[in-house]
Amino acid sequence: MNSAFNNLILCGICGCKVSGEKKKDGYNCYHCTFSKGRHRGVKYIREERIAHMFEDSIKRVTIDPDIADWLSEAFRKHNRGIAELEEKRLSPLRTQHETTARRLTRLYDARFDDDR
Repeated sequence: MNSAFNNLILCGICGCKVSGEKKKDGYNCYHCTFSKGRHRGVKYIREERIAHMFEDSIKRVTIDPDIADWLSEAFRKHNRGIAELEEKRLSPLRTQHETTARRLTRLYDARFDDDR
């Protein structure tokens, strides 16, 4: 699961890491990993509640516009690179699929041609 706060938060009771998981209701929830043993306290906390706790701190963070532009461009290049890599991996699979589909069609046609 892709949890926004994994490995960023420590349990306020025992200091162990807090881990995220997706619940049946579709929400991301976090809980203590209990690495130092079980303890009583809040069992789960929803991601939205944690995000709300960080909201004021995050709003005070500013990034220089030049750095923000540089980061945006770096992300665009990175994503283009991923797309190109995926296309390189996908292209041979498409070719193989087309070849297999043609062979199956020929086999199918040959099978029914023999029945006549």
